[in-house]
Amino acid sequence: MEARHAGDFDRDGRPDVLLLLRMDDPRNVVANAGFGPPRFDTNPRMLVAALAEAGGGHRRILADHTLVPRPTSPATADVLDEMGGVGIRENGTLFVDLHRFASAGGWEMGNTGFTFRYQDGCFRLIGYDARSVDRASGAMREISFNYLSRRAWTSVANIAEDDAPDRRWRSLPRAPLRCLEEVSDGLVFRPEIGDAE
Repeated sequence: MEARHAGDFDRDGRPDVLLLLRMDDPRNVVANAGFGPPRFDTNPRMLVAALAEAGGGHRRILADHTLVPRPTSPATADVLDEMGGVGIRENGTLFVDLHRFASAGGWEMGNTGFTFRYQDGCFRLIGYDARSVDRASGAMREISFNYLSRRAWTSVANIAEDDAPDRRWRSLPRAPLRCLEEVSDGLVFRPEIGDAE
């Protein structure tokens, strides 16, 4: 168990729980002679959430092993290093922040964040935020989606510029809020951009 968080997903006043688990199979730790650590741990992770029951104990409502991607390159930083993480906010929402950085094989770095609210039997995606910087050109891109207000904005800038970038707002089409399990790999997920306002 890499992390354990308590919160109140269903707002009933009882302490619900979020666990971040990681397989511990030595066969998934491979030798590496290139960039990165000499022993590369490819063991996958799993997010598990459970609701506290009125009579005691917990009932599992989530067991997902795809949103937090499995490590595939020793030259890439752990997506849940000090710049990433999972947890429960005070309002009971579940968040997952994934960090992207490669010491070789790519210039892009940044963070991708998801916010989920437990509703109608699953964790529904209500927020998505992504920030990226190209370390070669200095180009910066930021995007933020609020699926409850059905609005999103994007901005493009450069680290050499002092002015705050302009945000381009968009309206999102009406659509059912997707469940966490429908997002799949958090680093591959790309939301659909709506119409410009």
